[in-house]
Amino acid sequence: MRSCTVGIIAAALLSAATVSQAAVTRIDVSERSDVVDGHAFGTAGPYERIVARVHFAVDPNNPANKIITDIALAPRNSQGLVEFSADLYMLKPRDPAKGNGSVLYEASNRGPRRIWATRFCSNRATR
Repeated sequence: MRSCTVGIIAAALLSAATVSQAAVTRIDVSERSDVVDGHAFGTAGPYERIVARVHFAVDPNNPANKIITDIALAPRNSQGLVEFSADLYMLKPRDPAKGNGSVLYEASNRGPRRIWATRFCSNRATR
């Protein structure tokens, strides 16, 4: 189950990486837990929360990456790539077959995650 979920995450990130000229080199899952104590959300059922760290590598010589400020000054690995990482926080149905196949994506660049508070918590509080 864990490798399947990590595979889904990797596939999603790799497809996004194609556009941004980055490569996912590693995903370190640090936590998996039930969302709202396993409460079911409609036909999708209960959700799980996955917390991970995603590691990337980019070619600083690729013209598409020239827009990254000071990338030419960043340290490089043995292949000449610039490495960096980002936090991943994902909510997904426990049973992916029950989901509708859609992704609700929030790119947070500091501060709290707002989708959770507006989408799930407010709906549950009104029940």
